[in-house]
Amino acid sequence: MEAFLSAEEEAELGIIVRAAHDLFEKALKGDRPAASIVAALVEGLVRTALLRAKEDRRMSYLDQWRQFLSWLPSAVESTAEREKPAIAERALRQFRLRDGRGKRKPVPSIPGGANCLLMKDGELWYAKVPFQDLSVVPDHPLIESGTTLDQGDQTPGSETVSSAIRTEHAVYLRPFYPPGVLKREYNRLLRSLPPAETETGSIAESEEEIATTVSDVPAARLRRWLREGVTRSDLALLIAAYRAGLTAKVSNLPHLHTDLHWAKL
Repeated sequence: MEAFLSAEEEAELGIIVRAAHDLFEKALKGDRPAASIVAALVEGLVRTALLRAKEDRRMSYLDQWRQFLSWLPSAVESTAEREKPAIAERALRQFRLRDGRGKRKPVPSIPGGANCLLMKDGELWYAKVPFQDLSVVPDHPLIESGTTLDQGDQTPGSETVSSAIRTEHAVYLRPFYPPGVLKREYNRLLRSLPPAETETGSIAESEEEIATTVSDVPAARLRRWLREGVTRSDLALLIAAYRAGLTAKVSNLPHLHTDLHWAKL
């Protein structure tokens, strides 16, 4: 095992640690010493992991972490203050590195145009929201003129100001943690898809009913899956993969079953 990182890797790691320090300092309300301690811990953990990783993957991993940690503060900036810690913590816990080896066009770690993180059906999504919908509003309504304040109440102008995102025009680009969406959709589909034929396990004869249930799936794609003789549970997994932005092909079912098994909700 290599006992050191290259100069380029050290530079990338330094950028990551600085981004992590800034993020922690902001979360800790300006407590710089505490942020420095946590950033040092992060540096030690990341360095140890990198030294154990294969050399041809290190820069890819560093680049993904750098992009993510540099992007995260601006992504949660417009989130309501009371929701920021939970969103940031969830993002940090669910962030997964992508292995782009052998792919002509590796999927970028952050979708183009993504400027915030939004919750959708219980899962975090990369989203794109028009600039004008990223607004600042008070956490509490302004106190009307002439209202008598009890001792300890806030005075006009001292209300907590936080950001809020209007989601009417939001475009949900990609699940932040696709396996979570995969598992949630799979469980939901098992309850809603028509029952299979008891002898064969096939549900091909129910194509019309299925198409009505999952109208978001292209008819040609659904027809192709059914003609390949998939079982009810595998069809649910393929539809869930399609909704999660994963590779929804019969040939990819083994990998999807693995993702499903290890997914956390």
